[in-house]
Amino acid sequence: DLYNLKKIVKKNKKFQIDLIIPAYEEEKSIKYVVNDFKDKVNNVIIANKDSTDQTEKVALDAGALVFTDNYSGYGNAIREGIKKSKADIIILAEADGTFRSSDLDKIILLLNESDMVVGTRTNPTFIQYGASMDMKKRFFNILYGKFISFLWPGSSTNFTDVGCTFRGFWRKHYNMLEKNFISNDASFAPELTIEFIQKGYRVIEIPINYHPRVVGESKISGSFYGSAKTALKMLKLILIKRLIYFFKD
Repeated sequence: DLYNLKKIVKKNKKFQIDLIIPAYEEEKSIKYVVNDFKDKVNNVIIANKDSTDQTEKVALDAGALVFTDNYSGYGNAIREGIKKSKADIIILAEADGTFRSSDLDKIILLLNESDMVVGTRTNPTFIQYGASMDMKKRFFNILYGKFISFLWPGSSTNFTDVGCTFRGFWRKHYNMLEKNFISNDASFAPELTIEFIQKGYRVIEIPINYHPRVVGESKISGSFYGSAKTALKMLKLILIKRLIYFFKD
């Protein structure tokens, strides 16, 4: 049938893959991340938010493409980074080493059968010692993930992580949705998932290894206040999107 034919075509065609990483003040970890991924993708693209340290230089020396600008936030940096890519497949990751290239192969493999593959960091087996995923963060990531599944019952995926950056998707599908994005901050992660399932695209969630930061503390969730603020932004975004599409539908 047509579905199996598309799978065969995807498996036999060579696609270009680019990795997009938002970064801010990550000079101590960015070299490790670029070196970890660069041999598995065509380009590592760093969207660098006017870092005052050596993030740009270190990333360039490691072989990345770096675009520095005064991005308005995490989501804005990712979206602008995607604009710099011509790849068929877009992979998103972090600049802090919490995600590793060892999980990339299974994301690429499952993209042969889906439109987006999203990682989940909430499976205890895959949470590495020292990773920033305590019981509270794990609980709220699962809760919000299931909340999205509840509000969008048409999706066949039972989400267990609302904010995981590490994911892959087909650029052609993203292009169809680009005009719909409203988030410039960390709530871009759930918004990206919501837009794909709202469009009827097939989204698969898989467990990925979640590691401690190579060094330093998260700019978004490194403190209780930061985590709570991010969680509220995500909840607000989820509710806004549900209201928007409730009236459109």
